[in-house]
Amino acid sequence: MTLVFGLYGPIGGVLKKQPSASPTSRLVLPHDWKRLYLAPVLMETFDLHPDDAYWVGDRYVQPMRNRVVNGGEDLSVEPRVMAVLSYLAQHAGRVVSRDELLDHVWADVVVNEDALTRAVSELRKLFDDDPRAPTVVQTVRGRGYRLIAPVRPAHGLAGDGVVGDGLMSGDGVALGNGLAGDGLAGGNGASTSIPIPQAMPASPAARRMPWHAIVLAIGGVALIALAWWAVGERADEPPARGAFAPPEPFTSYPGQEVEPAISPEGARVAFAWDSGEGEGYDVYVKQPSREEALRLTDHPAPEGSPTWSPDGSEVAFIRYGDEPGIFVVPSLGGDARRVFAVPEGAHAYSMDWSPDGTSLVFGFEPAEGTRHIWMLNLETGEAQAVTESGDGLESDRAPRFSPDGRQIAFARSGFVGGRDIIVHTLETGEERQVAENQIGVRGLDWLDADALVVASYRAGTYGLWRVELAMGEQTWVPATGEWTHSPSVASQTGALVYQDLEFEKNVWRIRLDGPGGSVLGTEPVVISTHYDCEARLSPDGERLVFASSRTGAYQVWIIDAEGQNPTAITSFDNGTAVGNPRWSSGGRHIAFSANPEGLSEVYVVDVAGGQPERVSPAGWNALLTGWTSTEDAVYFTSDQSGSWQLWRVGRDGGTPVQVTTDGALFAAESSDGQWLYVVRPDTPGIWRMALSDGQVVGSAGVVVEDFQIGWARDWVVLDAGIYYLQRGEDGLNVAFHDFATGQSRTVSEVVRIANPSLAASPDGSTLLYGRVERSESDLYVLRPDA
Repeated sequence: MTLVFGLYGPIGGVLKKQPSASPTSRLVLPHDWKRLYLAPVLMETFDLHPDDAYWVGDRYVQPMRNRVVNGGEDLSVEPRVMAVLSYLAQHAGRVVSRDELLDHVWADVVVNEDALTRAVSELRKLFDDDPRAPTVVQTVRGRGYRLIAPVRPAHGLAGDGVVGDGLMSGDGVALGNGLAGDGLAGGNGASTSIPIPQAMPASPAARRMPWHAIVLAIGGVALIALAWWAVGERADEPPARGAFAPPEPFTSYPGQEVEPAISPEGARVAFAWDSGEGEGYDVYVKQPSREEALRLTDHPAPEGSPTWSPDGSEVAFIRYGDEPGIFVVPSLGGDARRVFAVPEGAHAYSMDWSPDGTSLVFGFEPAEGTRHIWMLNLETGEAQAVTESGDGLESDRAPRFSPDGRQIAFARSGFVGGRDIIVHTLETGEERQVAENQIGVRGLDWLDADALVVASYRAGTYGLWRVELAMGEQTWVPATGEWTHSPSVASQTGALVYQDLEFEKNVWRIRLDGPGGSVLGTEPVVISTHYDCEARLSPDGERLVFASSRTGAYQVWIIDAEGQNPTAITSFDNGTAVGNPRWSSGGRHIAFSANPEGLSEVYVVDVAGGQPERVSPAGWNALLTGWTSTEDAVYFTSDQSGSWQLWRVGRDGGTPVQVTTDGALFAAESSDGQWLYVVRPDTPGIWRMALSDGQVVGSAGVVVEDFQIGWARDWVVLDAGIYYLQRGEDGLNVAFHDFATGQSRTVSEVVRIANPSLAASPDGSTLLYGRVERSESDLYVLRPDA
């Protein structure tokens, strides 16, 4: 039995039942129904209605507001994520298949399963739920998901919502024994915390109630609730800070429009554009009312990273290649003047203009050293460092001035890829971390004095996230696209522009006539429209292991040597970066790196099947480098001791053993176990040390002198020699160092290589690398929601 009725407001109309596969009726309402109607649905089973508020554990869920309250913390939730949560809550305790969830939540659009995987990952983050020991959402392998946390309604007839929210007391409206006296709501208005199964039977008393008594009772509650809606949730409430209207396409040019900067008034956007016709990147300005962009620069060298002067009259940009430096040009066009010459061998990138107009802050990498934030005084032309990092491996980038100009926010990254968001006070030099272990930060800006917007990889894709400075809370900012980069906020209006990138990486193979020999052919071997990279051949040469995002979330996959029959061997949630897979010498196990908890960790999985097991210690930054020759242990690098060193741990975990003391970023053991090769964090080259019973003996000697630290993971040790990346006149080449002769020679050019990805077969006759096949981007604008 389901009763549906409507209260008529000034507009009038009737509430209709919409057909649905769900056991719960959907109500089709006017957009401002909260001020006009309250139409409760009475169902015989007292199931949760998808629009009713409810409790999941100790979290208060408000589906109509897309909010979850955790104590005093009010968290916003994506609408589709909320729909998944509500559907699981309606069917708490039951396994809901992936197809059922997709059909219910995404009935109006066509998506693949990664959308659901990402939504479940977001739910787990929302509830601080550990997927390996879940207390809220349980994954039932091969079947679907089950909500295992206690669920209790907070509104309507099956719980404490109307009672507990002050709309009526226990004796305010008599609903009879079944509705207010049989344990669903106490006589004093207190609720009973019990799980609500899918088919909870109504009490006999409820079944015996006359239908007209139920209608009158509900009508009384509805009138009271209508008054509450009018007072408690007015439609004309101002939007929350940082609330935006749906994204608007701003450019759709061929090629790549990158590094957008929105003008202070929020009307114009400066950006770098490469049309793909061989002219390279130049700086343009576009107004929303005109399709054609105004070209500000026309130089053979690439230019980018534009930023606006506070009054919008000028645009500063960085020129690379010939005559590198920082330039300023009128925003309506004219001659550019250089305000800072970048020294030879150094690089400037990612720039911002101070609110008072006197300074530019930018990322700077000197000829020798690591990337830090520098500041240029436009009056004197002098530049000096603002930040410095700890171990020489950290990199500071994407600086942005606060609205008052007293602070800068930037991203600081470490060797294993995790990035922290830092706020630096210019007057005192004090730094505070406002968010840690962000994955793949691709730009940030200030929304206001209390919050940042950060582009990062948090939910199985790059997206925009609002980061509260006070507590570090992060909430999703609705935006289109899978790879969202480079947010820029208009200082006067709060409008936001960002870059949506689309790209594809495939695995390519180079066939040689022997180790370091002549090239016989080059062809793709692993192809999809997503990310496929970091491939390694099995010891018998019959299979490849690689990292891929082809189903949405990054996973480790196995495929045959000719690129057929791919099979995923991991099932991490979206938002986890997975990669760097390595075969054991016998081909029975695969080790890889992943970061489901934020830090990079090392896992081992049996190729025959089973769950991956973490073998690196909890709480350590640990990046896999490879296996021991006996395949009973793996090597990894970690900064746990205060500097980056090599460690060894058993295949089944246990206590790790430190192997090096002079520094190691990456390492490989020879197949006979006699030598250990390492790349150090502070000295170029590939070094070799003797091993005895797994311990380093004697001093290290350099084997390959021209190897650069920037390619620390792009080298492979074989019995005959070492393959490694080498800078050539026209790009990157693969070189081979021959142990027999002690000489190195160039083997092949590698086109558009994705770093890191270089691998080789054990016999040296096959090279593998990841190649960027396609890369396009457009710009979108988010306007403040009126």
